[in-house]
Amino acid sequence: MADTVNTRRHKKELSKLSKTELIMVMLEQERENEALRSQVSDLKEIIAEREIVIDDSESLAHAALRLSGIFEAADRACEIYRDSLRRKEQ
Repeated sequence: MADTVNTRRHKKELSKLSKTELIMVMLEQERENEALRSQVSDLKEIIAEREIVIDDSESLAHAALRLSGIFEAADRACEIYRDSLRRKEQ
């Protein structure tokens, strides 16, 4: 019911505008629509990247760990540890 009241009020406000003002409203709406389309596109890319990570994972838990970067951090830590062991042996 509130939406119906708001729609009527909005239509009444629009009917009071001049043609120039209506065109300005339309241009503003078009700019907003374009910004939202761009945002949707960016978000779709992010989702697609995450879906690839999940699809490449053996399980949901594995996917969660990959998304959080734990495996990469553990690999770096292992490499540092191996390097320190090699230096000690020399």
